[in-house]
Amino acid sequence: NSISEAIQDIINTYENKEDLFFVVGDYAHPDDTITALDIATFLEQEVGSTHPIMPAGPKKASEVINPSAQHLILVGGPCANSLTEKLSGITCNDWPYSNGEGILMLLENEDKAAILIAGTTRGETRRMGREFENYKTSSKLKSSTEALFGKAVIAACGNNICETGETDENCHEDCPTENSIQI
Repeated sequence: NSISEAIQDIINTYENKEDLFFVVGDYAHPDDTITALDIATFLEQEVGSTHPIMPAGPKKASEVINPSAQHLILVGGPCANSLTEKLSGITCNDWPYSNGEGILMLLENEDKAAILIAGTTRGETRRMGREFENYKTSSKLKSSTEALFGKAVIAACGNNICETGETDENCHEDCPTENSIQI
């Protein structure tokens, strides 16, 4: 399965808040919690839920007793989130990504999806949360179990490429389809 397929599976099978945990590190920075809240709000819209998907906020890594009992959205790399290290096998010292890079990665979690959203810095983790929302259109997310994103591209309206930050509303020339989003 690709990352996009895993996200769609979460959406298709979601029935209640016990089906999906958003997980941050035990001492998570507020930016990680905000990223989890943003993704939960996005998924509520995708699911069409009238009830909050994450009513009590994200779970701390140490609160997840049986990770394979539900789908997981892990926010933060192994330096910030111990469950990320446990499921990915990547330690804080072995983090292979450079400043300016972030990753969305599908992790092994028995028959449930576990999706890692992490960047080298908190800002990059926030940016990866926004990339998550592009699951329907991102060729990286549609074709892979691991999608690496480099430094943020400064959008240049008028170059015939629908880039990050451009939409049909602010750059119709590059993103002519209604509700189009960047890839």
